Amino acid sequence: EVYGGRVGAAAKRYATNCATGFRVFDIAELDYSFDMCRGKNKEQIAAWRDNDGPRWMDDERLSVVRDCAFTRVCERAIADADCVLHLAYPRLDVCEAHPYRGARAVGDARALIRDMETRGVGARLIFPSTCSTYGASPDRTVTEEDALDLCSVYARTKHECEDVVRAAGGVVLRLATVVGTSPIQRYDTFANGAALSAARGETMKVYNPSARRALIDIGDVCDALVVAIRQRHRLADGGVYNVVGENRTKLEIVEAAGCAAEGVPDVGDPRDYAVNDNRFREATGWAPRRRCADSIGAVRRAAELGA
Repeated sequence: EVYGGRVGAAAKRYATNCATGFRVFDIAELDYSFDMCRGKNKEQIAAWRDNDGPRWMDDERLSVVRDCAFTRVCERAIADADCVLHLAYPRLDVCEAHPYRGARAVGDARALIRDMETRGVGARLIFPSTCSTYGASPDRTVTEEDALDLCSVYARTKHECEDVVRAAGGVVLRLATVVGTSPIQRYDTFANGAALSAARGETMKVYNPSARRALIDIGDVCDALVVAIRQRHRLADGGVYNVVGENRTKLEIVEAAGCAAEGVPDVGDPRDYAVNDNRFREATGWAPRRRCADSIGAVRRAAELGA
């Protein structure tokens, strides 16, 4: 299905900026379909198509074609790249609602890494992962050496990708929860959600208000990724590095958003962690330059403007 530009009024469902592109929903066997459509007019072809006329590929064949196409795209994209930054990943709420999408992301990552290993350039890969892999660690500030607590589909699939990246000699950056504005604004994370509730004048129910979160501004994430690319030689092959702006309790985050809060202290939170990122700072000289309270405020203002 082609979308964007003036392709159709439904384009807004796919791209708010009306960029053009395409998505593959299924593939028909054209040799068979061509014979069946020969000599028919547009109306007849449309009726044939809408009444189960095309012979569509089964799931197994479609998967093979998709994987081959993905590999060819990757080959062209990474041929002369100094570093490959793997960013595509279903967001947390999508992973939890549709676990198969997380599994597909793992499959895509494995396909990319296999191709890079074949070319002997697996160490070029930089994989942004998540501090959510630390789960519940309420009694300490965790480092890269601490045991993980994979308490969600999102965390588990991210960790699966970490393993294959590290085995290939690539670098894993475990990012704190990203805060800030974007062209397509997200409100599914806790901090951005608090900003949205504040903009709407709502009272937010906060489960386990003392549970901690690691946060980082989107601008500091971009800076960290650029530093990692430029100073890849300072990062260990197969290494893991935390990247964090600040550690805050959930109540502090809600207060920074200016949101009225109703605390529910007796309900457990599967994630409670503060994260140390000295390893990355010492290796690269990077440090965050933005206050997360300012980032949350920017999200609130964007929400008030209808973003």
